[in-house]
Amino acid sequence: MTRLIIIFLIAISCWSCGEPILTKPEKASFYYWQTTWAWTEKEQAYSKGLAVDELYVRFFDVDWNEHERVVVPVSPLQLAEKHTPLPAHVAVVPTIFITNRAIRNLPDAQIAELAGKVWDKIQAQARDIFPANPLKTVQLDCDWSGETREKYFSLCRALRKRILPAQLSATIRLHQVKYAQKTGIPPIDKGVLMCYNVGNIDGSNTTNSILDVDILHSYSKAIGLYPISLDIALPTFSWGVLQRKGIVIRLLPHVVAEDLDKEKGEMIDKQTWLVNKPHYLSGSYLYEGDKIRIEKSTPDLLTKALKEILPQKQGKKFTLIYYHLHKDLGKLFSIEALKGFCDEKKL
Repeated sequence: MTRLIIIFLIAISCWSCGEPILTKPEKASFYYWQTTWAWTEKEQAYSKGLAVDELYVRFFDVDWNEHERVVVPVSPLQLAEKHTPLPAHVAVVPTIFITNRAIRNLPDAQIAELAGKVWDKIQAQARDIFPANPLKTVQLDCDWSGETREKYFSLCRALRKRILPAQLSATIRLHQVKYAQKTGIPPIDKGVLMCYNVGNIDGSNTTNSILDVDILHSYSKAIGLYPISLDIALPTFSWGVLQRKGIVIRLLPHVVAEDLDKEKGEMIDKQTWLVNKPHYLSGSYLYEGDKIRIEKSTPDLLTKALKEILPQKQGKKFTLIYYHLHKDLGKLFSIEALKGFCDEKKL
């Protein structure tokens, strides 16, 4: 209650001094969540069109090696044979995905050592792939649990010391904001709230597990109360949820309705496709009787999501980060559509 009163008084103070309350994102950015760095013409066009000055790049993962019984960096970003350097004015935010099993199996005595390995790997990747780009922030991506919280927070503290003067950022899930007292607040400088993958992929509680504004609404009121500065990440992707005999088998990335072969299946409702003839789609073999539920993000959906989020930001500056920059982005969003979400007149 005290915090709410303080926020209210600050808002009144800004208004009385003639300071407008910010009602739009300050700027836009992207996640680059790929295994190779190519920086294609399409990716360059979106980055330039949105005047991106900071790019969140997946550098590598941290996972548990069962054979060697050790936690190690794996699957590092590689340079494509044909690639273009990122413009030197664009800062890189190395983003490191850490599995819960890695944290769970990490001995307390090895936390500082792992922080050192992670920082060394980040610096090596930056020298090899982004030698001309500023590195002002490092981000950790981990959906920590009650079981792994203390170890993960210890890793955050250890890495935060290593990377100075750079800042440490971390991804924050909606449930970690709403139930912050239970899940804890990570020892970081700032966070990115991941406003996607909000529902169950089996469709049991939503028709769009990528982004459901009704589900988002149930979490949104806690955003303004979170004690750490939060940027906002929204989805710019699609997928097909492949079900076989009522069980979710896998996700087919970037699939949209236009990708479906009408001679090999049929739409049985607005978003579900029934396979009539076996064939391959998005690298997966489909059998007769399989069902694919198409889920995607759309400009209208992001508009509704922002209208839910913006009042909770209470005039605070934040970056809108799109997850993610990929070759099929043009199927869903034009450059102008994504620019529009930073335009107050269009929200």
